[in-house]
Amino acid sequence: MQICKVCKYLVVDETDPEVYFDEDNVSNYYYKYKEKIYPNLISKNSSILEKKILEIKQRTKKDQYDCLVGVSGGLDSSYMLHKIVVDYNLRPLVFHVDAGWNSEVAIHNINNLVDKLGLDLYTEVMNWEEMREFQLAFFKSGLPQLDVPQDMAFINILYKFAYWALCVS
Repeated sequence: MQICKVCKYLVVDETDPEVYFDEDNVSNYYYKYKEKIYPNLISKNSSILEKKILEIKQRTKKDQYDCLVGVSGGLDSSYMLHKIVVDYNLRPLVFHVDAGWNSEVAIHNINNLVDKLGLDLYTEVMNWEEMREFQLAFFKSGLPQLDVPQDMAFINILYKFAYWALCVS
């Protein structure tokens, strides 16, 4: 059995006819990324983000909250919430949808972040029986996107909540 050479940093191996590796198993794609893509990602995106954050802060300086942040309790949304508050000094209203799939770790992460960052949390608990029937219908239909019912419900709840938050502020 022959083992393919794999890049030390990227998910690419020698089955790609355009790839080649240096003596440290670093591919030409990695070097191209570091030279051409990475510098543009950081400089362009950070200036766009900083401009948007300044706009938000100007527009909402008299409001209690300046943004609405949805969290699941997972790594991505937890990191995002921490960064928004600590690095960008925004005042988010934290929003969570409980669709019946929450783990104890996720709930612990959300509560820990909200407490330590001094934020307000709004949680919407979905009707589990309705959600179950909706997801079961998708499953039985054979459609490939089984998470669509939950995504649709999340977006619907988010829009309702955002509208409510605007009305009471």
